[in-house]
Amino acid sequence: MIPAFFAGSIFILHDSLLLLFWSLGIFAIVSFLKSRKPIFIYILFFSLALGTLSKHTMVFFAISLIIWIILNKEEWPLLRNFHFHIGLGLAFLMICPVLYWNYHQDWENIDAIINLRSSGGSNFKKTTTLAYLIRQMISFSPIWFLAGFYLLFQTVKNRMINKSFWFDDSCSKFIFLNAMILPIFFLILSLQKEIQANWVFASYLSIILILAKEMDSDNKIFKSFIYFGLLISLLMNVFTLEAHSITKVLGIKLDSYFIPSLRHKGFQEIVNILEIEKSKIDPNSITIANRYQDAAILSWHSPRKTFVTSMNILQKNQYNRWNDLEKGKNYFLVHIQENTCEKSFVFYQPYLKFMFSEVIEYPEKEIVYEGNVLKRYQFWYLRDYKRSWANPVSDFLSKRMIIELMPNLKGFEPYELKEKINDEGIGILMNYLEKKGETQCSIF
Repeated sequence: MIPAFFAGSIFILHDSLLLLFWSLGIFAIVSFLKSRKPIFIYILFFSLALGTLSKHTMVFFAISLIIWIILNKEEWPLLRNFHFHIGLGLAFLMICPVLYWNYHQDWENIDAIINLRSSGGSNFKKTTTLAYLIRQMISFSPIWFLAGFYLLFQTVKNRMINKSFWFDDSCSKFIFLNAMILPIFFLILSLQKEIQANWVFASYLSIILILAKEMDSDNKIFKSFIYFGLLISLLMNVFTLEAHSITKVLGIKLDSYFIPSLRHKGFQEIVNILEIEKSKIDPNSITIANRYQDAAILSWHSPRKTFVTSMNILQKNQYNRWNDLEKGKNYFLVHIQENTCEKSFVFYQPYLKFMFSEVIEYPEKEIVYEGNVLKRYQFWYLRDYKRSWANPVSDFLSKRMIIELMPNLKGFEPYELKEKINDEGIGILMNYLEKKGETQCSIF
């Protein structure tokens, strides 16, 4: 009944496998502590390995496990347990292929995590703590979110008074650590980075267990609070399914990007229009995108399920490991703007003229459904690929250095050259941005 899980089930996300194996890991730990049967040690490491292969966030489960063992002397014998070492060895063997690949790729996955590429990179500074808390409140359910904070406050207060911070039993200690590891880590990170709500989802599983355990207490007010939270969650889930109909009846103008039932619409229409345009101009042209999300969407909706590659303009991702564009080939470039309340920003457009012999730009258009703008999209027909986007950027920087550092170099007319570079470099980018109209960006 967690709103984030309910809404997330509408989409296909790799988080689903992470949540499955995170849940299995919790089950294994709890079952082992109750029965002390070795089989659950193997299930634990099995879930850790497969969870790590599905999404590297599973590493935080292992961190909570390590902290739990360190802080509990009664569990130190685990470190001498024969089955524990065998399970650890088997888990290591399962993730060895990923480690082997990373070793030969300069630890690409580790670099992506450390530099937080999906948050703008290591040099991108942006405080989003308030937004982080609001997103978690909506994702987990506002009432349950507040209930969780109340329990955390009461736990800290009571344990500090009793000069003991931890829960009474080993199982509760682990659940508590497992519940807190992701929220606290990303709360600290939100002081400098933009944090996506789904990065914390795995900890919701343990938080729900803590709330459920408290329901066994005699605190009737807290129980009523939890049941009220259940009602709120049900209403939020109903809104997730019927947001489009509800907003129409109530006359609320809600951007289609925030309506889950409309998020899937519009892509097939864009692909159909693209196929028609390709058949008119160049049926043999190859479809490409810049964003890897667009590439995946176009591949899925294309009639022949053709693989669509990405140009990777300032966007290092898995597509860097696949084939680059081929010289002499013709391409159809597609850009899709899903969040239509935001201003379109296509950084790579000014450099297309340097990359291809001919560029035909199509006007930006919209996919409209029942009065709602679902998607904005734009095409470019690109003939005769010549060189990577990085070449004109490096050329521009090198010419600018000549102008700035050596203005008196013989044989150059620095001011004329500077004007030419402005026309073909920054000037093109600025002219492109200025022609894009601003839109009102609001949830309601």
